[in-house]
Amino acid sequence: MLDMTARGPNPPGTGVGSCRSVRKGFETFAPIGPWITTRDEIPDPHHLTMNLWIDGELRQSANTSGMINGVAELVSFLSEVTTLLPGDLISTGNPDSPAFQRKLVAGEKLKAEIENIGAMNLFVGNA
Repeated sequence: MLDMTARGPNPPGTGVGSCRSVRKGFETFAPIGPWITTRDEIPDPHHLTMNLWIDGELRQSANTSGMINGVAELVSFLSEVTTLLPGDLISTGNPDSPAFQRKLVAGEKLKAEIENIGAMNLFVGNA
């Protein structure tokens, strides 16, 4: 899953300021797939390399070993504040530095890959 965010104090058309749920809630902002991997297919989710290319340029490279909270801790915390059901997805964000972040531009091609899972290719459309 790519956890997309509209940056800035007031995303176009919202009128509600910088509410995180709105900035992350636009349609098409959380693409997933083309694979969903189950727990039994990844013995250790804490050692997976993740890469993101924009127009063929590697812009992000991180490993899940750099996550501040592990998978078990995240599931435990979230289960205290909401009901988790089989099939729910938890987007953990990227443990990489935010220095790579910049606004995407219409027409750019993204490739996101997670070791031992696969890659997805995306095209940035018009906002």
